[in-house]
Amino acid sequence: MGAPVALLIMAAAASAALDMAAVAAMLPLTQVLTGAGEMPAIVSQFLVPILPNGDRSTVLLALALLIGLAFMAKNAALIAIRWWTLGVTTRASTHLQAELLNRYASASYVRHRMRSKSGILQNLTTAAPGSIDGVLLGYITIAIDGLTVILLFATMFVLSPTGSIGAIVIFGGAGLIISKLLKPAALKFAWRSMEVETEAWGLINPAIEGFRESRVFGREEFFVGRYRVNRGHFAMTRRPQVLLGELPKYLLEIVMVFGILVVALLLFATQPESTAFGLLAVFAAASVRIIPALNRLVATFNGIRAARPYLSAVSREVLEFDADEERIRNATDGLVEVPHDAPVLVRGLGFKYPDSEQMVLSGVDVEIDRGSVVALVGASGAGKTTFADVIVGLLEATEGSVTVGDVDIAEFPKSWRRDVAMVSQRVYLWEASVRDLITFGVPLAEVDEPLLEDVVRKARLSDLVDDMPDGLDTVVGDSGARISGGQAQRVGIARALYARPKVLVLDEATSALDNETEHEVTRALENLRGDVTVIVIAHRLSTVKNADEILFFADGRLRSRGTMEGLRMSDPAFARLVELGTLG
Repeated sequence: MGAPVALLIMAAAASAALDMAAVAAMLPLTQVLTGAGEMPAIVSQFLVPILPNGDRSTVLLALALLIGLAFMAKNAALIAIRWWTLGVTTRASTHLQAELLNRYASASYVRHRMRSKSGILQNLTTAAPGSIDGVLLGYITIAIDGLTVILLFATMFVLSPTGSIGAIVIFGGAGLIISKLLKPAALKFAWRSMEVETEAWGLINPAIEGFRESRVFGREEFFVGRYRVNRGHFAMTRRPQVLLGELPKYLLEIVMVFGILVVALLLFATQPESTAFGLLAVFAAASVRIIPALNRLVATFNGIRAARPYLSAVSREVLEFDADEERIRNATDGLVEVPHDAPVLVRGLGFKYPDSEQMVLSGVDVEIDRGSVVALVGASGAGKTTFADVIVGLLEATEGSVTVGDVDIAEFPKSWRRDVAMVSQRVYLWEASVRDLITFGVPLAEVDEPLLEDVVRKARLSDLVDDMPDGLDTVVGDSGARISGGQAQRVGIARALYARPKVLVLDEATSALDNETEHEVTRALENLRGDVTVIVIAHRLSTVKNADEILFFADGRLRSRGTMEGLRMSDPAFARLVELGTLG
């Protein structure tokens, strides 16, 4: 980055020097136009000797041509600089967005649960590019325009110290005062705009993602109405923001007229009339260049202030990512080899969320043999899902440990998760083909077709795929809108089996299946016994009756463990659940 920035500064300096030369050339041009006597010394010494004809009209034409070429070269340099800066900022913006998504995707699960989806979307789509465009591009613009203004003021000072001091006081002072006066309002509306946009994302999600529920409960108008009010607030915030950005242009145009008048009075009071006319032309030409540059400087400062909330939001997220020890551990995981035959050993396991003092799990000790089928049962909130999330490496235990052989899964979560698959009660589906949903985006050329065919059969998806117009290449809609809940769960089961896991966790994964399909899927899963460790979270008795061991959770603790019949005989609370026909 250092070399391109140095080139940018050199190009900006060259452009500003051309601007300065073109403005300075206005003095001899005006003197030639208004003077009846000798040519100005600089013209006679440097320009006349190289002209074929040294008369006044030829000199005028040559001076005008030189000034025109200088402005053309200067503008060409500015276009090149603008092209380069846009390349730098757009690349930086896209890189920041990609890196931010990478940080979100690699964040710890507990941190991810604490973030809002609307906030994540806003940071990715608005805050990240806004912070680059508003801040980085802003400072580059300030560097370029600031250099131009400084060199032009320096040129005027050399030609006329008195007039230039007057111009600096009027133009520079006006720019500083305008910037100072607009700063509080610019910051106020910038923060308000970001708050309104964050609220908007929170209203769009329920209306679009929760379309089915919104329609059933008749809440469409509620969300649309709140969004309409939100957009009204945005319009009320956006209008003064835009006006504040444009206001310097109108104010500085007035300052320019007043400034040229004051400089003219100073020049005619301190210089001969012919010299004053020439200097006034130089000051007028310089003002035409300085005022737009000052306008951009003030507007850019306001733009940087407007982008400050975006930069703060992104910076806050980056600092949180840097403090996320589990994310760092995921990024530096050395991918050790986890023994496939060693049991999963849980010792003194306890867990609580960072924003809570209450333990969700406490003092859990258990050994899960490899190749066994283990069921987790208990009332809602008993800690079953949290225990499963710790086992698969989504959550890191607050107390105790989970080890496989000599590997602590908290130290090598990525290594462990290579052998783990999970099917949630609500299977995540996106706008893609059934093939992609099962392989989870594996490139087509890398798909193991025999394995894919096998898992489709085991998950009882064959009839569904055969009935689809394009078979496995049929797109089922966003969130699986064109298939049933039971079919979506079967897709999730097929996805888990395609990963060839050594440990398979089923979190109510058969709850949406009819009895016959559940029986077939359960039978297919039981065929994995001995090869795959299956951990089932379930409320149905039929799901867990053949489990090798049942872990019965209550109030965040492992209350008891054993077979179905053994627990029914030894634990009255479990026997009561069996009597009621439910395990939850």
